[in-house]
Amino acid sequence: MAVTQEQVAIKAGVSRSAVSQVINNRHGNRISEEMYASILKVAEELGYQPHAIGRSLVTNKAYTIGLALYSFDYIKVGYFAAIIGGMEKVLGRKDYNLQVCITDKQPVKESRNLYFMKKVKSLCVDGLIIVDQAVEDKDILELKNTGVPFILVDREIQGEELNYVLVDNTAGMFEATEYLIKSGHRRIGFMLEKQTPRFYKDIEMLKGYKLALHKWGLNYDENLIGEPPSLCETSKIIDGLLKLSSPPTALLFAADKAAVHSYRIIKKKGLRIPEDIAIIGYDDEDFDIVVEPQLSSVHVPLSEIGEIATDMLLNIIEGEQVKPCKRVLSPKLIIRESS
Repeated sequence: MAVTQEQVAIKAGVSRSAVSQVINNRHGNRISEEMYASILKVAEELGYQPHAIGRSLVTNKAYTIGLALYSFDYIKVGYFAAIIGGMEKVLGRKDYNLQVCITDKQPVKESRNLYFMKKVKSLCVDGLIIVDQAVEDKDILELKNTGVPFILVDREIQGEELNYVLVDNTAGMFEATEYLIKSGHRRIGFMLEKQTPRFYKDIEMLKGYKLALHKWGLNYDENLIGEPPSLCETSKIIDGLLKLSSPPTALLFAADKAAVHSYRIIKKKGLRIPEDIAIIGYDDEDFDIVVEPQLSSVHVPLSEIGEIATDMLLNIIEGEQVKPCKRVLSPKLIIRESS
């Protein structure tokens, strides 16, 4: 039989009202720290579990945060899975739940009504972490007008006071490009994902790539930029780059998955990695343990992104953070056998 607040109150020697205030975090300064600690200790000893629906009715909270993703398929991608893992670490400690909110429910873009907006308006979630970079700025600003708290991951909107957790992708790609230049490469290809318009993350990486070329007196060549519309098209784009009169001797990738996918086409052409062409990926999703040679990559603290974004959001929900906050994390180039 479930333990009740009345039982906790009796054992702690306090009123049921005091237990309710502590359990639902509505005690303010009305309860001493000593009583607060005593009630929590007794609740833990008795194995008390707050009733989710009842708690929501009392506090007007769903005790659930939403994760905005473009598709459920993204959950299987290492980048998103690692971020979600970091989120769950915090949610488990705070007794909150996670609900995935898919943003692409309408196939016709012009009539798309963002799914997570429906979740917010129906009070199914207390706040959102937006990892989907395909969400348009106007939709984010519409969300801002609802007053519901949210955190943007790896993107920002210039001139807007919003909460962000960003990775310095400009610095990350600068470091990778400069490493290749110092290693003697002068023709360096860069494989982005094809998006219209380009995602914030890719814009920042391309900026770092150009800055490194400029620093070392190398010209930016649009012919060395590949933007396959899908992973399946990556081989075709790489094949085109290798057929240039002056082909690249190194390739940078905006994501590890595409870098690993390139191994097959490169080896099929009789080229060796890294002797004939060096490869560096991005995000460091542990692909190095399943491919040969091991993949060099720019390590991004994905789990930490999830933890920081979730902590930040819960602080806003619980009234502990008022002003917008911007956190910027630093990536790190990890050199392995492929470069």
